[in-house]
Amino acid sequence: MAKTLGMDLTTGSIFKKMIKFSVPLIFTYWLQLAFNFADIIVLGAMVGDNAVAAVGSTSSLINLIIGLFTGLSFGANIMISKYLGENNQEKVRRTVGLSIIVSVVFGVVLLIIGQIFARTFLVWMNSPSELIEMSTLYLKVYFLGMPIRLLYNFCASILRASGETVKPMIFLLVGGILNVGLNVFFVSVVGLTVDGVAIATVMSELVSGILCIVVLIKNDGTVKLCKKYLRFYKEEFIEMIKQGVPSGIQGCLFSFSNVIIQSGINSFGEITVAGNSYASQIESFVYYAMYAFSVGIMSFVGQNYGVRNFKNVKKSIVYGVCLSCTVGIVLSNTCWILSKSFLSLLSGDPEVISVGMIRMDYICRFYFLCAIMEGLSFGLKGLGKSTTAMLITLFGTCVLRVLWVKIALNIYNSVSVIYVAYLITWVLTAIGHLTALIVLFKKIKKKSTKEEI
Repeated sequence: MAKTLGMDLTTGSIFKKMIKFSVPLIFTYWLQLAFNFADIIVLGAMVGDNAVAAVGSTSSLINLIIGLFTGLSFGANIMISKYLGENNQEKVRRTVGLSIIVSVVFGVVLLIIGQIFARTFLVWMNSPSELIEMSTLYLKVYFLGMPIRLLYNFCASILRASGETVKPMIFLLVGGILNVGLNVFFVSVVGLTVDGVAIATVMSELVSGILCIVVLIKNDGTVKLCKKYLRFYKEEFIEMIKQGVPSGIQGCLFSFSNVIIQSGINSFGEITVAGNSYASQIESFVYYAMYAFSVGIMSFVGQNYGVRNFKNVKKSIVYGVCLSCTVGIVLSNTCWILSKSFLSLLSGDPEVISVGMIRMDYICRFYFLCAIMEGLSFGLKGLGKSTTAMLITLFGTCVLRVLWVKIALNIYNSVSVIYVAYLITWVLTAIGHLTALIVLFKKIKKKSTKEEI
């Protein structure tokens, strides 16, 4: 393999390298969550629970809108991983240059969408009337930073495709520390509310994005950003769409199902929305620790598929899922046991804490099921089967969750009924992904046997 950033994911112990790759990525996601937590803590302490609920009620919507475009960064990851495995330097650099162009252009598109439709989207979600003005303000400011956010996401995805996860972690740490300071400044000193934390987020992501760009420009490896490659490439763009759009649609479908769930939660009022928001913030630390291994699976599978090392492809999926599940079981049960203590740190309202504990009881303990689903899905993506993963997710999460919420709430009007939807859909979707992988590997084995003959 040609010289590149990070590490070669095709040689040596896959198990050890999976850990080496994923641990910095876990801390990257945790840092991001910690800094998001800082937003919540600042708002809760200096503004109130209504501000926390206003921001929390927008999270599913934000993920839905940017999901399609963020999925394109997965397309870039899949392509670069594969081209690195094939030792195709020209293709790698063309994809890197194209990725920067795509991130900025689509970031501007999202900026415009957010400014025009922010309030409309919140109305569609049945956002509580007492929160909608504050939520709209937060969304509009947040979406002003979409070009910056997508630029960082693409750059970080490029680095991870090459096996580099430490530098993005360091850059996020620098930006996150700035974010915390700006949160306090804008809310406490300037007197802003949710718009203050949104501005701080945009500015911190700008710093992280610039640092990633500098690394891509300054390094001498294969994964290098060169001025002459900053242009549109039709062939690479079509491949990025082919791999990235299904991943993006899958993210959108997943987020859409969460929007449906969030709208059901919103119907129970401000206290339920706040309690759910606090609990989901705690659970996020478990989710992203598991998710780091899923992202690792995609990069490992992509590079090994590029060199046609199918034994390592299987190892990457098996080791990644097992490590993700192990981390999920340990962390989720720890958070569940300490759920009341954690929630009490975030809110002093007993009703809010009580609602948060209901979510922790139903979801947090069983998060390892989500790890299985995600890991198998990213295995399919690494093999270039993003469309297959998307279609399975379409039925397994989106369709089933929508049907569950619409039907079950009419039978038994309780927020716990909504939470059960997560468990059922995680299991069914994981079964679908596993079946697809088994069929795919049989085809690969059959094809390899014919080629040997």
